[in-house]
Amino acid sequence: NRKNLMPNALHIEKIEDPSRIEETMRHPAIYPHISDDRAWDVPSLKEAMEAEAIFGLGVMDGEEQVGVFLLARHEGIVSLHTMLLPQCRGKRGREACDRMREWILDNTYIETLFTHYYSNRPHVGAFARTYGFREDGHVEDVTIRGEPARFVRMVQHLTR
Repeated sequence: NRKNLMPNALHIEKIEDPSRIEETMRHPAIYPHISDDRAWDVPSLKEAMEAEAIFGLGVMDGEEQVGVFLLARHEGIVSLHTMLLPQCRGKRGREACDRMREWILDNTYIETLFTHYYSNRPHVGAFARTYGFREDGHVEDVTIRGEPARFVRMVQHLTR
């Protein structure tokens, strides 16, 4: 007799404690894949959250945080940074993206999102395309651990 093996539905909650973002960001399955060799001048997450320059959305499976969507406002645009832990990928990752999009439409006035991927991780761009993101022509040459790559920006216009 098998119990219900369906995982709980994921839900999204706004993060107030920056350490929750940092914990997911620094996870070994995330951190090596979200940066390149450029020196980023990043203010502390706490300061950026207090200034409302960024906000985080926790992907919750019951009480467990299984991912974070970080939204950053800069230069008139809002960029989306997706950090899903291994247990929240595949079908669960798609569910998390659906819940995040619903949350943004219900709780913000954001109309356009930008995201990016590195050319050495084409599956990230392919995943974003399944959610309506399209490359917008903005590409930068970068290096990742000394290897050449391209930083490709994508855009999505949200419809309400």
